[in-house]
Amino acid sequence: MPAYKRQHFLPCVYLKNFSPDGAKATRDSKVWRIDEKRTAFVPVKSQCAGDYLFSKIAAKKSENEFQAIEDGYAAAVAKIWSGGDPTVFEYFALIVAVLDLYARNISHENHTGHDGAHAYQLRTTSLLDRLIAGNQSRETLPQDEIYARLKRFWDVRLFLTPPGREIVTSDHPVLCFNWGEGDAMDFLLMPVTPGACAAVFDKRTTHTSGHRLTESDGTNLFRFSATHAHSCLYTASEPDQGAIDAARRLLQQRVKPRTITDAEKWSLDLIVPPRRDVFSFICPQGKG
Repeated sequence: MPAYKRQHFLPCVYLKNFSPDGAKATRDSKVWRIDEKRTAFVPVKSQCAGDYLFSKIAAKKSENEFQAIEDGYAAAVAKIWSGGDPTVFEYFALIVAVLDLYARNISHENHTGHDGAHAYQLRTTSLLDRLIAGNQSRETLPQDEIYARLKRFWDVRLFLTPPGREIVTSDHPVLCFNWGEGDAMDFLLMPVTPGACAAVFDKRTTHTSGHRLTESDGTNLFRFSATHAHSCLYTASEPDQGAIDAARRLLQQRVKPRTITDAEKWSLDLIVPPRRDVFSFICPQGKG
């Protein structure tokens, strides 16, 4: 196979953390996959990929850009597996990775007339410049200013599962929420390991509390993950028939495509929680 032909929209450095191998997992490890038709124990490296999804002409350039973000993410998650606290740099790398994995996903259909790398760059610019940094002008902010605003107004926290409980992930793992006021992105949730979920949030609109997920939080994460998946869920432990049946019912309810990227804009579809207390650990500012 030509170098860089096989391109992942969800990288192995993310998905391997949901293998039973845990902190020792590699791209050759396996995860449990549930889709609408079957349940299988599959190699991490075989998932969430396709031939030249982003670029054929500049495949190496695209992969190198992704690699820099993935390296920062890997360092942060290694610290989480060890039970330590990520450094300030690692926490910021985690924020950037969550945003990147959202923009990279192929659930955002490409109607630009150009390759996947072009559509990805449009989504990344829109995400950072307007949704995250709050720039309302037609001129794109300089990158230094975007990152300065990101550091000033946004934060990330980790929430752990109760002992003995696990959370699932999907092939579209980043869940983006809006509190129902305006069209801004208020917070994002992403399972990081079977035992930890990251919350990236706008400190101006969103409040967090506690350190643990409740059983209800796990149930709601399962529901949102399934209904916003591209095509499947992943688990570290072999799912029982009840979990498989529930996952398939929810997968059948998902809406496709989630969003569309065209030559002028990215039509973002944010999740508005049915209740403002749908999660125990996060709520609008002034409601906690």
